[in-house]
Amino acid sequence: MAEFRTIRMSFWTDPYIEELEPEAKLLYMYLFSSPYTNNLGIIETTRRKISYETGVSVSNINKYLAKFSKSGKVVIDEEHNAILLTRFIKHQAATSPKVIAGLKKLVPDIPSKRLADTLFAMYPAIFEGCEYHTDIISIPYVKGTDTVCIPSGEKEREREKEREEEYSFCAELDKPAHAPEADAAISLPLVSGEKHNVTQQDVAHWQELFPGVDVLSELRRMLAWLEANPRQRKTKNGIARFIQGWLDREQNRSRTTNASPAATQPRLTWQEEKEKRDLEAFLNDTPRPWEVQHG
Repeated sequence: MAEFRTIRMSFWTDPYIEELEPEAKLLYMYLFSSPYTNNLGIIETTRRKISYETGVSVSNINKYLAKFSKSGKVVIDEEHNAILLTRFIKHQAATSPKVIAGLKKLVPDIPSKRLADTLFAMYPAIFEGCEYHTDIISIPYVKGTDTVCIPSGEKEREREKEREEEYSFCAELDKPAHAPEADAAISLPLVSGEKHNVTQQDVAHWQELFPGVDVLSELRRMLAWLEANPRQRKTKNGIARFIQGWLDREQNRSRTTNASPAATQPRLTWQEEKEKRDLEAFLNDTPRPWEVQHG
């Protein structure tokens, strides 16, 4: 399991988070940063344990979890003391093939079909082809309130293989969320908290379209501006239009700066034009000193 979790700065400006009570904010942060939360965003622990570690009363935990569930932030499986954070993978996991393979390997450990079906529905591209099967033998205790789960031999072998690959998988997840891909020149933050990677090919293409602009320098200015103004960040569909609009303005500004003085002089008003013409007419009609004829 990864030892680090990512908390984006936009967390505190999210309208949903802003409206939460202080204890509810603490609980929400605990859920995705808890040592009991796996890389699928599933936390298996009791309310009493959560209360002990956060200081939030059990009654308030139940109240806030009900609110999170109603908002679609979590799915709760009371039977297994499990909670699924529906947006955990979106904000915490990368999308490289190695990471996706690692997430798929955790599917057999999902505590219930309900949580598995929710994950499959929310992230079809990641869990494509996955099916949830229970491969444990359950021996009920008194009144059927507890079970003893005996893993099959095949499952034990799978877990052994998972332990061998865990180090490399967790190292992949622990990469900073803002790190650009290998072929990316820079990554710009989006309103969703994700990153838009601008490739070297994009930079070269825009440099041809806007020859009067240092495209890479302007991209760095965009990054600084977006980080300083999180409320002005763009969507996936709007970020390209934002970049091209920015570069277009800088291109026009460079043309104005390099234009001749005459081209950059402000246009005269109608009254100023009239006064200019009257002055020119007066000067044309008035003889110069050297033109005066003496008798």
